Amino acid sequence: MSNFLDQFKPGVYDRNKVHIGTEKSEKNVMEMDDLETTTTYQDEERFYVREEETELDPSYKAKKQKRMVLIGIAAVLSLLLIGLIWNKQSHTLMPDFTDKQRQEVEIWAKKHKVEVDFKDEFSLEYDENVVISQEFEPKTKIRKGSMVSVVISKGPDLEEVVTLPDFEKLSGAEINAWIEEQKMRYIQVENVFSKDVAKGNFISFEIKDKNVTKDHFQRKNKALIKISNGPEQYEKNIIVPDFKNRTKMDVELWAKDKEFVSTFTYEEQFDDKIEAGGVISQSVSAAEKVAKNDELTFVISKGKAVRVPDYSSSDLNTFDTINSMGAQVIQKQIYTMNYPYGAFVEQNTEPGTILNDDPDTIVIVYYSMGQPYIKGLVGLTEGDLPAYFYEFSGKGAHITYDVTRVSECGEKGTVVRASKNNQFVSTTDHINIYISDGTKACATPDA
Repeated sequence: MSNFLDQFKPGVYDRNKVHIGTEKSEKNVMEMDDLETTTTYQDEERFYVREEETELDPSYKAKKQKRMVLIGIAAVLSLLLIGLIWNKQSHTLMPDFTDKQRQEVEIWAKKHKVEVDFKDEFSLEYDENVVISQEFEPKTKIRKGSMVSVVISKGPDLEEVVTLPDFEKLSGAEINAWIEEQKMRYIQVENVFSKDVAKGNFISFEIKDKNVTKDHFQRKNKALIKISNGPEQYEKNIIVPDFKNRTKMDVELWAKDKEFVSTFTYEEQFDDKIEAGGVISQSVSAAEKVAKNDELTFVISKGKAVRVPDYSSSDLNTFDTINSMGAQVIQKQIYTMNYPYGAFVEQNTEPGTILNDDPDTIVIVYYSMGQPYIKGLVGLTEGDLPAYFYEFSGKGAHITYDVTRVSECGEKGTVVRASKNNQFVSTTDHINIYISDGTKACATPDA
């Protein structure tokens, strides 16, 4: 009994704890938060019940107040959370669409239920359908259903007249940079090989559109600029054949097969042994190696030449003994002052002249008829004179005459006398001829 009472001594008994004992086992300790009126002690054989007065915990009120504060804070946080959720659902952040495609703006606007007012502007900096600027700064919060303004590039103004630079003073890189900067999309740059212009330098500028000048060149106009790649380099790896006794066609087929980029030079000359079209010689010896851009020269036969013979050693009697060499040759007699009759005077075509290119040429060999001789003028009629003197002019003697009518014995219209008659004259002489006017009767001889 005394052991049982000892459990309730100060320091041993704790009102927040109940000690349950048993005679056969060790005491167990149980914690209880609120013991209000009765504590029951029980072991395996008997129970001890004791009634006590109710005692309030001094911290209970503080705990209750704290609980109310926490509930209030939770309510406020809940309202804030609800507000944040509502705000997030009814607003969105403005992205940075600068330098983005218009399609991206349209997709975003549809997804976030935002209306977009697109405004178009020409621009050299931005390509067509690319965003130039936007009304709101990036990350600005905007309400869904509202409208935002976005400026879209229309690309360069194709109708704008562009001042062309002096391309001759620009390098290829500078020309390309200018084209890119000015968005001259219709100017084509072609790089070509050139033996005369250094690599990277300007060669030519050609406007493709008719009736367009440099002073009124619009961005929409077409043009071609050629820039030099310098001379093309080729390896000397082509073996030259021996084209002797072969034809020009053989040379051309070989050049095509080896893909030569240079143009061959063909010189033609006559050859009495090699037929027309055959190769006489070549500038590069057989078995030598050349490159595709090397320039080769070939001498091609024009066949046997038809040359004008030399008749200077002939005379009128030996003309037919000279070989004409295939040329058309005729002889003609003319009056001369210094050559005897029948002597060679000249030929109208130089000896050795080749006639193949002009096969219709007629070679005339002139032989002398000696000095002109005037005879038998007296008694001719005035009508006989033109034919008489024409015969001289047709044979190289340019003899002229004049007619004077006189009152002398003779039939009217007949030559009664001449300043030169029945004598030699020069090839350029002049003769005075007197014609009877028929007014003077001739004296009758005495019977």
